[in-house]
Amino acid sequence: MSDQSGPPSPPLPPLPEVYYFPQQILQAWVEIPQFQYIEPKLTRQDYDLLILGLLKGADAHGALENCLVHWSHGRLKEADVALHASRRLNIESLNSLRQFFTALMASVTTGGGHGG
Repeated sequence: MSDQSGPPSPPLPPLPEVYYFPQQILQAWVEIPQFQYIEPKLTRQDYDLLILGLLKGADAHGALENCLVHWSHGRLKEADVALHASRRLNIESLNSLRQFFTALMASVTTGGGHGG
């Protein structure tokens, strides 16, 4: 979306790295029967990851909306910045949600949180 007129924009900061589920925890999770009850033990920090993931997802949507408004008004530099913010927030949202679910899976697969 780069604007060719005017002075060049400063480079945007790099996007965060994507967090992936640890394969060992994921493998142990899928071995739990689908309809078996689980009893996870989570910390408040784990729940903070959940709410931050949800909120950042909403913020990413707002940033994408801003991008479209800027773009539709011909403000391409501002649109680039807003699109970059949306991408960053999406990655941060997904990372927080994946970290929350990693904590949940780990608490059940390594902490004996299988229910009856």
